[in-house]
This record gives sequence, structure tokens and C-alpha cells, in this order.
Amino acid sequence: MMVLKIYVSIKNNKRQEFLQMFELLSGVAFHKYGRTYKRIFEEVGRPNHFLWQEEWNDAGSLDTYFHSDSFRSLLGAILVLGKLDGIQMGELSPVRDVDYR
Repeated sequence: MMVLKIYVSIKNNKRQEFLQMFELLSGVAFHKYGRTYKRIFEEVGRPNHFLWQEEWNDAGSLDTYFHSDSFRSLLGAILVLGKLDGIQMGELSPVRDVDYR
């Protein structure tokens, strides 16, 4: 399983457009590219600073998405609505043998 994290800062007057864009663009990749999870988080104390997080079946699925028009549309929209602060990706591994008590 792979994780993709996109950090963005959105202009104050573009917040609603950004959230609408998240809903619009994020639905495409679920069935077409193999994404299994998507969420958006806003930083506490820093309005309009977001983490866009996705999980993918495997590295191949994520790589296919990186080369798609959908991903280019996402990055283009972010640049119109604000600023791209960074992108991270990595492999997720299950947590084992942890006592949660």
C-alpha cells in the first residue's frame, strides 16, 4: 500500500473553490487508477493550510496516476487556488505487536 501526501496553502478567498475541487477531482481516481482512500485535513491554527492524503493499492497504480491528466489537473488547480507546499509519497506498512492499552 502506498500513501501520497500533498501539502497546500490556499488563498483566503479561494477556500470554497478548493474544497469543491477536492470533491470533484478526487472521485475520478478511485475506480480508474486504484486509489483506496482519500481525505483532506486542515492544519489547526493555520486556516487554509491543508494536507490532501490518498492511499493507493501499489506503487504501479500511483505511478500511473502521476502520469495522468487527472493528476495534472489537480496540480494546476492547486496552483490557481493557492500554492503547492510539498508532495510526499511512501509505502505504508501495518503496525504489528503494539499494545494499545
